[in-house]
Amino acid sequence: MRRLKIGWIPALAAVLGIALTVALGNWQMRRAEQKLTLQQALIVAERQTPVAPVDWLNAEALIHQHLKASGKWMPEAVVYLDNRPYQGRAGFYVLMPLKLDVASGQKEIILMVNRGWLPRDINQRTHIAPYATPMGTVEVQGIALDNEPKLLELGQAAPEKLGGIWQNFDFAAYQNASQLVPVPLVLREESPSPKLTEDGLIRDWPDQGASIQAQIDRHHGYAAQWYGLAGLIAFLTLFYGYRNARKSTESKSS
Repeated sequence: MRRLKIGWIPALAAVLGIALTVALGNWQMRRAEQKLTLQQALIVAERQTPVAPVDWLNAEALIHQHLKASGKWMPEAVVYLDNRPYQGRAGFYVLMPLKLDVASGQKEIILMVNRGWLPRDINQRTHIAPYATPMGTVEVQGIALDNEPKLLELGQAAPEKLGGIWQNFDFAAYQNASQLVPVPLVLREESPSPKLTEDGLIRDWPDQGASIQAQIDRHHGYAAQWYGLAGLIAFLTLFYGYRNARKSTESKSS
């Protein structure tokens, strides 16, 4: 049986390369498992009856939960998120703080609510289409996110201001602009009919489950590439090891 002939440096490089690529493949698989768990949690949350949290300040435990809240809108502190398309049309998300009704003596709690989508004026980019904001106490419900997904920003953003158009929502920037301290959540408001709402906003949200499934598929694809690279390194190491051993045997016999 012909033995392999591999120098210690190539052998070490092959072992390290295989260990690294397998580890990266395993990491991608773990990321996929995490996203799968999140996807299943979202599916369960969307089917559940919305609940009013006892502790809004424990925001991390509320992410991806189906929640309801009551309070008063603060339209003077609204911001608009730019470049949020809907069915091929350009538009904005309307993020408005809701001052929650809390028991007397408790700390003021501000919740950011994504009230829905507005189309952009094709003739005047910064013009905001009219929409209604109810006065008095309102009750809203929806799925809680840690934030709205961020878009790529090129260059340095101008100082953010209330009532203005923002590329992305940042809690620290909002606190600086508004002097409000919202809990680190964004509630995507739901309506009985997403496309026919009394306030003029559309709340036909993207399917979070489908978005997460795309991420899961991407992680699986990356994992397959890393595992494939590990297999390629092993194959090439064995191939050149056998070839070197054969050449060495042939040279000795001649």
